[in-house]
Amino acid sequence: MKKTLKKQTNKIQKKGTNGITLIALVITIIVLLILAGISISMLAGDNSILNNATRAKDATRGGEVQETVNLAAINNEGVDYIGGTKKTRADVINELHSAGKLTDDEVETLEESDIITIGGITIDFSVLGRVGSSNTLVAMFQQAVTDGCTNADGSCTREDHLHIGDYVNYTNPTSGDWTVPAGELGGEDAQTYLASQNQLN
Repeated sequence: MKKTLKKQTNKIQKKGTNGITLIALVITIIVLLILAGISISMLAGDNSILNNATRAKDATRGGEVQETVNLAAINNEGVDYIGGTKKTRADVINELHSAGKLTDDEVETLEESDIITIGGITIDFSVLGRVGSSNTLVAMFQQAVTDGCTNADGSCTREDHLHIGDYVNYTNPTSGDWTVPAGELGGEDAQTYLASQNQLN
C-alpha cells in the first residue's frame, strides 16, 4: 500500500514538474521576443541608437571643421602683426579633406559656395576668402605678396601666385560688367559698371 502511494506521489510530482518547466519555457520565449522587439526598435528608426551616433559623429566633425576655419582666420589676421604664413581658403580645404574632415562632395560644394552645413553646424568659409576670388590676377598677386614669394629663382609652382615678370596669356574680353555690392565703396546701393571693347583695350 505504501509503495503504491509512493509511486503515485512520484508520478504527480513528475507531472507537476514537467508542467512548470513547459510554462517557464513559454514565458521565457515571450520575454525574449519582447526584449528582441525593444532592441530592434532601439537600433532602427529616427531616434535609434545608430542614427543618434551618426548624428553625433557628424556634429563632432562639423565642430572640428568650424574650429579649424576659425583658427586659420585668426592666424591670418595675426600674420600682419607678428609675421608668419597665411593659410589660403584652398590650403584649409585641402588640409581638412586630407584629414578626412571633409568629404569629396563637400569639397565640390565649397568650389561653388562659401557656406556648408555639417551635422547641423553651418560653417562660413568666406572668412578665408570668397569662393572664386583666387582666380583674379589681383588676388593671385596679393597672395604672392602676402606669402613673401617673389619667384626670384623661378621655382614657384603655386597656381594661386602671380609675380612681377610672370607671363600671363590674357585676352581682353569684348564687353563685360562688374557689380560692386552696396556699402563696399561707401554707396548705399549696389553699383554696376559696364565696359565696352575700347575701354577694355
